[in-house]
Amino acid sequence: MYRFENTNATIDYYIPSSNICSIYEFDENFEKNCVRVLGQLKYLFGNPRYITNNLENQFSYIIKAIDENEDYLLLEVYCASSGPAIGGLNDKNSHFAAQELTTYIRQAPVADYDYKGYYLDTMSKVHYSVQNGVPSWEETEISEKEIEDFKEEIVSI
Repeated sequence: MYRFENTNATIDYYIPSSNICSIYEFDENFEKNCVRVLGQLKYLFGNPRYITNNLENQFSYIIKAIDENEDYLLLEVYCASSGPAIGGLNDKNSHFAAQELTTYIRQAPVADYDYKGYYLDTMSKVHYSVQNGVPSWEETEISEKEIEDFKEEIVSI
């Protein structure tokens, strides 16, 4: 059994690693769950170490998984183009901790939030929000000008 803490680790401290698992499965509730997960993470861990308006690199948390012996490992909870996921080292302990963290996140209440970003694969602007625990999302087509402005913004970061 692990307990989990947001470490607010900088990228210098944490070495990025491989995807271990998705937080939610690709099913009929996937879109709703993608909206919910950021609210669940905010409820459990506060603000992420970063959040962007690029849906293919939406947010990242570095979570410390601490076992009963006070030994710990680091996991990254992030959202990329394939949806919310957990990354870490490719070892047995990291896989076990990631599965526990997935369950912990899925069972959490949802904090309200509002997010606007872009998803260039579908050339759309997205609006995700949770209000009073209810997730909503809207996708609208974007203009060529908005695409160019967004690409310039990404390059400048």
